[in-house]
Amino acid sequence: MALGLMLHKGAQLCQREDIKNYPTPEPTINENGRGHFPIPHEELVGQTVMALEKFGFEVDEQEYGITPDGAKFFGVMSLKNHDALGPDDPEFNKILGLRNSMDKSFASGLCIGSHVFVCDNLAFSGEIMCKHRHTKNIMQNLPGMIYGAVSKMGAAFDFQSRRINKYKRVELSTEKISDTVIELLRGKAITGNQVIDIVEEYKNPAVVHSTEGKLWNLFNAVTERHKKLAPVEMCGRTQNLHKVLDVVAGVEPMSN
Repeated sequence: MALGLMLHKGAQLCQREDIKNYPTPEPTINENGRGHFPIPHEELVGQTVMALEKFGFEVDEQEYGITPDGAKFFGVMSLKNHDALGPDDPEFNKILGLRNSMDKSFASGLCIGSHVFVCDNLAFSGEIMCKHRHTKNIMQNLPGMIYGAVSKMGAAFDFQSRRINKYKRVELSTEKISDTVIELLRGKAITGNQVIDIVEEYKNPAVVHSTEGKLWNLFNAVTERHKKLAPVEMCGRTQNLHKVLDVVAGVEPMSN
């Protein structure tokens, strides 16, 4: 799982070129003109890549998965800035997830964030999300939906950089560490049986950071231990982790 794409419900890794080999079923329409209007998986990928380029991002790495019958498609892309946007923040990766179905199992959609999880058990999570059911208007609305989501990326990633810088400046006394760990428990960012491991990781980190004694180190201690969790739980607890630590660090919420 190099980028966050986990396949364990029948889907298999594939290349982008392979996606085009799966035919798109004809729409099924009832007497009221309503029905299911599937779209090609490649359409979702292509529209997304065009929107990314429009806003100064390019695809660095990509992973795709599809079920043997071609009905369900999943994808994850890591992104980087074009030169005009300046250097990428080395502390986190920009990730975008995609999914589409042709069998009415779920809507077409994408999610964007610094922590995104997409897998073929239908878990789909990220900091910016959008989706569209396969109605007769999907081809008309899809470009705008993707454009709108991608347009928020720059602000979201700038916010993440500011958040990390805040975490790096907050000093943690022994008392403050204890209080913060209790708040993490209350906020469901961690569980009781993780506390000892997290404190040990904080004191003796697997990866040494230059910000010893700071909130950033506690964040990394928690996320290091979160690696042992199931991906869906890990994503939810990471979001709760940010909610708690943002309060401790005085991080202002990102404006819409």
